[in-house]
This record gives sequence, C-alpha cells and structure tokens, in this order.
Amino acid sequence: MFCQMELDGLEPNIVTWISMLSSHARCGHHEETLHLYGVMKGKGIGTTVKALAVVVSVCADSGALDKGEVIHGNVVKGGFENYLFVKNLYVCMYGKHGTVGDVENLFSEMESKNIVSCNALIDIVLCRIWIV
Repeated sequence: MFCQMELDGLEPNIVTWISMLSSHARCGHHEETLHLYGVMKGKGIGTTVKALAVVVSVCADSGALDKGEVIHGNVVKGGFENYLFVKNLYVCMYGKHGTVGDVENLFSEMESKNIVSCNALIDIVLCRIWIV
C-alpha cells in the first residue's frame, strides 16, 4: 500500500500508519505489525496513544515482552508514561507475561486508577491463582 501511495505522490500520515498497524494486528500478523511500527518510527512519524495501544497489545498477545519493554522506553521518552490508558496497557502486557513485580510497580505508581486498572489487576491475580 505504501509503495502505491509513493507512486501516486502521496505521503502516508499517522492515520494511514495506525490503520496499517491495526489491520495487521487484527489479522494476527504480529511480527509485521511490530516491523511496521519500527519503520514508522524510523521515518520520524510521531507515536500516538492509538499506535501505542495497537503495538503494546500485540506485544502482550504475541509473547514479545522484550519488544514491549523497548516500546515502554519509547513511551517514557515520548512523555506518555503518565497517561492512565497507557499504564493500563502495560499492566495488562506485563501481567500476561507473568512479570508481577512490574505490574505491582505500575499499579502502585498510578496516581489515579479506573475500573480498567482494577479489572486488569483482578484478571492477573485470578489467572495466577488458577495457573498455580
């Protein structure tokens, strides 16, 4: 798609990138989603909360904890670390990977919590109880 846009003299914008990321993620193409995110970042396209929602969810669902941690570093550099939505994403990601210490740290750092925060924590705790 991007090649065709370039041939037509069009430059993909953040909406185009997020659409591509979301489409690949919904189809289960996790590696390609993360690759596209890397290309997007390499082209200097700024990250948005919507893009983060897609790629962090992909990291959580695909077992790519290492990539999720790298993206977490980008979140901090980009100034998104205090967004409750983003913290909830990371609570879920770290919880799915069983890194309970990270979950506890993130949850305790949250200045305000919402129902999503609490549900994510409950889900993680219950999953750990049922697995053990």
